[in-house]
Amino acid sequence: MTLTIAEIRRGILEKPEGKRRNALDVLGLQVPKDQALSRIPPFDEQAALVWARLTAEGKAAGWSRKELDMTMASVASANDCMSPPMRGTLWD
Repeated sequence: MTLTIAEIRRGILEKPEGKRRNALDVLGLQVPKDQALSRIPPFDEQAALVWARLTAEGKAAGWSRKELDMTMASVASANDCMSPPMRGTLWD
């Protein structure tokens, strides 16, 4: 869960200074942390199994994948949070 929060925060901090970044910053401060954390699925055993499959398939296909990205993708896939266009691909 904290990795997801880190990724969201990094995304905000990487935006150029301006109205959009400031609005996202304010929005992030307004959401109670316990409410946000309760909506982020954990990296559990099911996600770990998906992670193993995704990384092994990616390596076999010769694709370079970042570990953090694969961790978050596996949590999303394990919790049925993937967008429909991604179904049926190596990501699913």
